[in-house]
Amino acid sequence: MGAQSPYTFHYTYNLAGGLEKFTFPSGRKVTSCYDAASRLNKVRNGESDSPPPYASVTQFWPHGAVQTMTLGNNVVENSSYNNRLQPTSMSAGNLLSLAYDYGTAPNLNNGSVLSQTITWNGLSPITQYYQYDAVNRVKLASENPTNASNLVCPDAGSSWCQQFSNDAFGNRLIAQRSNVGSAPPLEPTAYDSNTNRITQMFGGSDIRYDFAGNLTKDGLNET
Repeated sequence: MGAQSPYTFHYTYNLAGGLEKFTFPSGRKVTSCYDAASRLNKVRNGESDSPPPYASVTQFWPHGAVQTMTLGNNVVENSSYNNRLQPTSMSAGNLLSLAYDYGTAPNLNNGSVLSQTITWNGLSPITQYYQYDAVNRVKLASENPTNASNLVCPDAGSSWCQQFSNDAFGNRLIAQRSNVGSAPPLEPTAYDSNTNRITQMFGGSDIRYDFAGNLTKDGLNET
């Protein structure tokens, strides 16, 4: 057997240090274009606009974030921000749209998302709501709850909900849940207070270790 031929990648940069061209070992090229403000506004499949670019930015927000971008499949993405530069909406044509709420009163908006509304392919939107504890950790999440102004979990009327707690070390635990299906996701429910190792998974599966700390039994009852 002869020696393996090297796979060589080539990179070309502009005077401002921005990557302009990336050439793969196969010879395929990806070209980056910049506007007068040195903002990346186009990524080409090759060195021209034929075939169509992977992405073309047509508008930026004043703070530099992308406002409107057209993808190679002609899907147009749009984004909006509030006066704190937090994203409030994002959309990809009529395929998907996301809307975020942070609270309206100044003392309520600490940057945490209070709710997000998701709409795709013209289907009915779903809204997920979040509550936080005193140190801004998520303590409850619920989708289409029975009462959005008074979140609780369990909530049989919601699409799903989970309520969390945290131990003294900051490890997150699931305190309550509703409508997560017959096989809820594996998540720790107990930790060793001396070693901070996970000792139990949701559903009661024990996790065990040897004296060296090596895992001997996992949450799927496999050893």
